[in-house]
Amino acid sequence: MNLWTWPDGLVWRATRTITERSRHQRFDIFMQLAKPNPSDRVLDVGVGAGESRALNFFEEWYPWRAHITALATEDLPTFRKQYPEIQLVIGDGRTLPFADHSFDLVVSNAVLEHVGTKNDQRRFIAEACRVGKRVVLSTPNRWFPVDAHTMIPFAHWLPLGMRNAIYRKLARDYYASEERLRLLGLRELVQLLPKNTTYKIHRQRLLGWTANINILIERRKKYI
Repeated sequence: MNLWTWPDGLVWRATRTITERSRHQRFDIFMQLAKPNPSDRVLDVGVGAGESRALNFFEEWYPWRAHITALATEDLPTFRKQYPEIQLVIGDGRTLPFADHSFDLVVSNAVLEHVGTKNDQRRFIAEACRVGKRVVLSTPNRWFPVDAHTMIPFAHWLPLGMRNAIYRKLARDYYASEERLRLLGLRELVQLLPKNTTYKIHRQRLLGWTANINILIERRKKYI
């Protein structure tokens, strides 16, 4: 039995309840920040394959699924079967295949940390703000003691090369690159936002630490 890997890893099994509770909290935060209307056109950037740990919890719990468009990097037959009323589009979050202001709301959960370099993350946020009137993003806080992807404590606080060496040593090679995992703290996240936007932060805490950063981004209002 592998110590880390879902679904058999001991660490994953031990933290399952915490993860599921966290995702319920995050959905509530999304709804509080975005305040969606039943008619809002919604884009979810970065849905996934499979059904583990309420992976696509936004689609599972959002009350107006027919208004959701979901974006994935590849076709997801299981997703299409599970949510037939949702349009699935294949594309790249850094270059969204939609016109400006196509959606009332763009949401993305735990995707930003996986899109690549700092410039890739900046492009990802800029594209979400281009196509959406409101954007709600969630990403793990780099300064939480445990990296939720690997369940390894403290290594992600180190410089990237040292972090990656530890991940490889502990058989977490998949995340041992900036292209696969680049965690952000609050200050760096805010620095990536387009200059013509305003934002509101909601910190999701665990044991007193900020575990996840949830941010509402809106275009700055113009006054005549």
